[in-house]
Amino acid sequence: MTSRGRLWEYDVRTGAMLVDGGVALATVPHLAAPGTGVCAGRADAGCVLETRTFRVEPDGGVTEAITASDLTASGTAWSYEAFPPHTPLSTPLPNGSLLTARYSLLSSAPCYGLNPNECHFQTQAFLLLGNGDTLEFVTSAGKLFILDAVTGSAQADSNRKLSEIPRFRDTVCAGRAECRLRSHSFTTAPDGGLVESFSD
Repeated sequence: MTSRGRLWEYDVRTGAMLVDGGVALATVPHLAAPGTGVCAGRADAGCVLETRTFRVEPDGGVTEAITASDLTASGTAWSYEAFPPHTPLSTPLPNGSLLTARYSLLSSAPCYGLNPNECHFQTQAFLLLGNGDTLEFVTSAGKLFILDAVTGSAQADSNRKLSEIPRFRDTVCAGRAECRLRSHSFTTAPDGGLVESFSD
């Protein structure tokens, strides 16, 4: 997890902290690398990640996907191989602004019609389906967007207010006119079932 410009990592089985006390994001080598690092050239407190998640690829590989805050422009997207040496990737997205065709041109896209400094994600999650397709779940400005992770095309129930979707409306959004998530993820349970987790 990340908070206030620092990174904490835990063993999901035991809860043991893997990085004692957290480390400054601006000191993590692949995040600080000139030209390809999301934190390059930023002071410790100046590197703020909006989302950080991991995408399991159909071939078994894992991608680290990040969106970050730029206080003077739109949010930015970055992706790396999840394991050392954390090679920068051009897929699922080239490193750069969220104001790309994928997120801004279609009326069903998260950044459609927004000004350059208004496009930011609250959460981003990926779900690999049994048929090999991958869905991308984005929350932005209190809405949930569900996209094909390859083509960017909107899926059923995309572009809806969180407060109108029963599983959010009746839990984390209960009693709120505007609801925003802080985290959203999917995990495979030991019995093979799928667990969706979210927090406000």
